[in-house]
Amino acid sequence: MRKALSVLIFSFIVSSALAQDTAKVYSGVTQYFRSLMTDPVDTIIARVDTLIEKTAVQGAEAQSSVAGLAFDFFNSSPLMGQEAVAVHIADNYFLNKRLKWSDESTFPNLYAFAEFNRSSLVGMPAPELRMEGIDSLWVSMRNYSSPYKLLYFYEPQCATCRKETPALKSFAENYHGPHIAIFAIYTQSDRESWNRYVAENFASVDNPDVTFIHLWDPEMESDFQKKYGVLTTPAMFLLDDQNRITGRKLDCKALSDMLAFKSVEGNQYKLLFDRIFESLRPLDFNDAGIVAEAVAKKTKRDSSLFRETVYNLYQYFRNSEEAELQEGAMYVAEHFIAGCPEYWSKEYVREVIHQVQMAKVNQIGDYAPDLLLSDRKGRVKHLLDCKLEYHLILFHLVNCKECMQEIEQLKRMNYDLSDSGISVTLVYVGIDYDGWKAFTKKVPVHWRCLWDADGKSGMNELYDIEEVPRAFLLDGSDRIIGKHFKMNALKDIIQIL
Repeated sequence: MRKALSVLIFSFIVSSALAQDTAKVYSGVTQYFRSLMTDPVDTIIARVDTLIEKTAVQGAEAQSSVAGLAFDFFNSSPLMGQEAVAVHIADNYFLNKRLKWSDESTFPNLYAFAEFNRSSLVGMPAPELRMEGIDSLWVSMRNYSSPYKLLYFYEPQCATCRKETPALKSFAENYHGPHIAIFAIYTQSDRESWNRYVAENFASVDNPDVTFIHLWDPEMESDFQKKYGVLTTPAMFLLDDQNRITGRKLDCKALSDMLAFKSVEGNQYKLLFDRIFESLRPLDFNDAGIVAEAVAKKTKRDSSLFRETVYNLYQYFRNSEEAELQEGAMYVAEHFIAGCPEYWSKEYVREVIHQVQMAKVNQIGDYAPDLLLSDRKGRVKHLLDCKLEYHLILFHLVNCKECMQEIEQLKRMNYDLSDSGISVTLVYVGIDYDGWKAFTKKVPVHWRCLWDADGKSGMNELYDIEEVPRAFLLDGSDRIIGKHFKMNALKDIIQIL
């Protein structure tokens, strides 16, 4: 309310002063815009629109002056994302001829700015790029699944690229966190130069948390220049797993800082949700939905805050070990993601719907599906071939840090497992046979190690294992009595058993 009142008061001051002292007006308007810089972009746009509208009492020239000042201010703002305000002003006041741009000679610059920034603003769905890979296979950027995607547009002869590429290589070698797919996009058409550049700069990077995808578009058919405003190189964009642009025109330092901030931000959301649900204990199955409704209601007016908060709440529910909170993931997915498609990319909505479908496959109390898999000697075995009272199945990868931590925790519990009548089956879901064979020599000999040798078991359709490690605990009749828990929680489960 106070902000809205300040707009009305300020617009009155501007209207009164416009005819008297242009310098004072310029200073006052700039000071007002500066006071808005910490607000969300949606809020800034609404405030600027209100100011321009209220200035109409002084005529179109006054409006043009204020709108022009707003464009200049937010076009040159040092804060990433605020160029969206400048694009909004260009599109809604000057390019549509609603107001007159003050200098006709610079109108083409205004047009070019809006044209080459309009589709790649922070918070927007990332435009699709379908390009040819260095292996001559075609790649769809939006259909590639990864928690983060980085688009790096470069050109070998670019002086700045020669500095940024080694920095990117260093980042890729030392990064540890949620997987990031780096789409290194060569903007020229000399294949020999491209091959040499990739071999010299990226071939030695070996980090399981990073995947490089090398692309080019020699015929310029993808329109990447306009879609992402690539008028100069290097150009770097960070995308989240919803295919939304979270960072644009970055350098490697800004990229590292942004990812570090996102990690801290995610931890803060987790602590917040921990406190909320701790205050509600003992939980029932309605509590997650009640909290989700309250969160959505409080944040829905700000699209960026709504997406950020709902996304973190959904991940919190999905990663919970408690059935009451796992149920909340389906509630959020159905009501605030699939049920609010205007806030999300189409790919993310499809992905979440699929996750919900998979989560419903392995409900507590359901019979676990059987699979035909291969053991370390190449013999075909039934997944559910277990003679003990309980059966722990852990789906994993051998190059997954968290998976290895869980398995080490399980090793330390080995004798407790045997005494409690729990057999262990580790199911490898990757394709590195040699790496898996080496891994199997490091686990207790009485544990079963299985993998899908021919890829025909159907495990990805029958089990919710899109993320690993994934644990399932079965009783003697192969009913699921626990799922998606960490191994440190298994100690408590054993005591109950």
